[in-house]
Amino acid sequence: MKTNKLAAMLLVASFALAGCGNNADKEAEPAETKVEEKATDAKDSVDEKAEDKKDAIDEKAEDAKDSVDEKADDKKDSVDEKADDAKDAAKDAAEEELETEDNAGENK
Repeated sequence: MKTNKLAAMLLVASFALAGCGNNADKEAEPAETKVEEKATDAKDSVDEKAEDKKDAIDEKAEDAKDSVDEKADDKKDSVDEKADDAKDAAKDAAEEELETEDNAGENK
């Protein structure tokens, strides 16, 4: 019996040692590499968020510029229209005055 127990224990021990040896073949990744990867991922995430914020600010600035340009164009058009109206009114008044003078000359 003792021989069987001893043989069984040796068999179990050899399997245990063989299992440990298999794990030794795998290369362990240094902890520094994992930390560096996490730091790089965090930096990339922050960079991406910053780029998104910059793009949003640029878009808002462009929209504001377009709005100001549109308002300036509308104001210019309004001023041009008022100037044309004033020019037409002055022309009409001058023509009316000439007609009045012509009529006054005919009545003499």
